[in-house]
Amino acid sequence: MEGNAMLKMTRCSITVIASLLLVFSYGSMHVVAQDAYEKAVLQVTTDSEEAEAHFWKGVFDADNVFFSRAASHFEQAIALDESFAMARFMHARWVPGLNQAQRQEKMTEVLASLTTASTGELLVATAIREQFDGNTSEARALYEAASNMMPDDPRIAVGAALTTGAGGSPERTAALQQVTETFPDYAAAHNTLAYQLWFTGDEAGAREAVKEYMKLVPEHPNSHDSYAELFQFSGMFSEAVAHYSIAVKLDENYFQGYFGLAEAHALAGETDKAREYLMRAKPFAPTAAGRNNLIRAEANIYFLEGNIEKGIEVLKTAARQFEADENSGLAAQAHRELAVAEAISGNRDYVQAHLDKALEFQDVNAAQHSWSAVAYGLSGNADAAEKSASAFEEAVSGGANNFVHTLKGLALLVAGNPQKAEDELIRSGLQDPWSNAFMAWCQKEMDHEAEAEGFERNIMADNQFTALNVGFSLARLSLTNVNKKFAQ
Repeated sequence: MEGNAMLKMTRCSITVIASLLLVFSYGSMHVVAQDAYEKAVLQVTTDSEEAEAHFWKGVFDADNVFFSRAASHFEQAIALDESFAMARFMHARWVPGLNQAQRQEKMTEVLASLTTASTGELLVATAIREQFDGNTSEARALYEAASNMMPDDPRIAVGAALTTGAGGSPERTAALQQVTETFPDYAAAHNTLAYQLWFTGDEAGAREAVKEYMKLVPEHPNSHDSYAELFQFSGMFSEAVAHYSIAVKLDENYFQGYFGLAEAHALAGETDKAREYLMRAKPFAPTAAGRNNLIRAEANIYFLEGNIEKGIEVLKTAARQFEADENSGLAAQAHRELAVAEAISGNRDYVQAHLDKALEFQDVNAAQHSWSAVAYGLSGNADAAEKSASAFEEAVSGGANNFVHTLKGLALLVAGNPQKAEDELIRSGLQDPWSNAFMAWCQKEMDHEAEAEGFERNIMADNQFTALNVGFSLARLSLTNVNKKFAQ
């Protein structure tokens, strides 16, 4: 990590800082209209009421996942008060177009200047930075300290909840539910809870939470986007289209709304209309990466409709654009996806070339190992698939990752051992398209036709398609070759 070495904090130093900050009183804070605040919430340091107004508008948009508009408000706040350190920090956190290292460096740089701001600002900013870096226990210690200092601030309560337990855990769900009960009018918490409930299997609860979110902020595009997405996941595409349309009418710059319209139309089988909305999104892309990802999304929609050759052609165009823009992460990912697409298409000679090309843009990592395992497996190379699966397991060691079992199951299946493959795939939880695709293949190998059809139906009935989840569409496509094989 680059930046000020003083801010490279250990778990111990984070805990000490969180404890020490609590001895400071609110009287030390220099704030706008301080006497007007009756609740113990975060107060920011600026002499400009107009700058403060833009700051809170930016925070509201960041809370509600409209990052480009949030960044614009933070920019306006900074223009009105160049010494407004918290505005500069939040701008660094949410401005589109930075990679992870660049964002870390900018946040670190601004944190150094926050030592002259209020105690609360320093505490909250440091928590946000630690959370961004993935230092969950450190971030939680800071959020807990901030909650003790500012118990009436719902944003801090959400930060504490999101660092409770693991993603999808009952502990985190309970913490988020507690936030919505304590702060029932804080809309963003209902949005976060809705997705947490959905991905833990409580779909009815998720729909109720997202309805409450939309009720609280009906004029914000993201409330309609979230409502639309969860109803899209439920297979209610007309309802989804209606609310995605409201989102972009509320603000035509709301880029994600166009993606949502493309997704809902694609799932409804209206792929030409889906590609039309991707084209309409182009003028509103906040970054070059966003514009180029529209090409990648177009490729994915071709994959979804079963046109693999056209999908490969378009995805190659996206890869070239990512390379031209020096977006190494997305260039690498596009080549990983191309390796799998070529394997499904039967162009096995191109698989290794794409995997090697990905490594020109990004060092070997867990993503490289997982996509390699799938590409090798679908190419019939059991040894290479097993080695990549083992490398993926090592790369994610220390954390539960069910996809390890999906990849190991594929390797065993390709090696001609469907019984052991079945055992591994069952251990995966069978919650993602790839595990269901491989299990359908596995059941066919064991002449269990009814079971194979059931797993295939699971994939085709899954509506959790997003335009940039290329793996979703490729998993569906992989069954085409399996069905051809057993039809002969």
